[in-house]
Amino acid sequence: MRKKLKGLLQEIDQIQGIIESEGQRLKETESRVGGLKKSLDPLFEDLKKKLVEGQERNIRSMEEAFDQRKGEIERDETLIIALHERLENLNHRLAEAKTERDRTFNALAEDWLRKEVKTFDHYLDGLNRATKRLLAAFYHLRESGGASVYTNILGDAFTYIPGLKVFSISNFDSAIFRTDAVRADGDDLKNVYREILEG
Repeated sequence: MRKKLKGLLQEIDQIQGIIESEGQRLKETESRVGGLKKSLDPLFEDLKKKLVEGQERNIRSMEEAFDQRKGEIERDETLIIALHERLENLNHRLAEAKTERDRTFNALAEDWLRKEVKTFDHYLDGLNRATKRLLAAFYHLRESGGASVYTNILGDAFTYIPGLKVFSISNFDSAIFRTDAVRADGDDLKNVYREILEG
């Protein structure tokens, strides 16, 4: 799927490049048509003047120049129509490619998020255990008159440890936010006390 996404990204870049160059080509052609149309007026005026003056020998070359200019205009106007159609098709292809890119990215993101939630929950278990163990140590230090040891080590964070609310994403239960502070259970109390004694 990553290969597909990479291909779609390349396709989008390619289509955008073509749209940009064809858009520039369209602007240049429209500008050229505007200039050619303006240049027809003096040719037409000269042709009328020659006809009125009866200079029919010089008219042939003027008619050819006039017809050539009109032909250039018609050709460029046809090109403008064709470029508009091409740009419309390219924009449609671009929209389809972007939609497919987004679908593919979303599928990849879904897989990534599932893995990341597992990682989060894995670390959460360790964090919850560590929180309870810190609280168990505080309980023992308070009982032995050494609560200041706890506060010295944890600093200002010591007051927030009991209220720490971390939760599992995959097994989310909003009840965690309705319960009181985190508490160390009996096993945590025994284990931490033993570990402190044993070093």
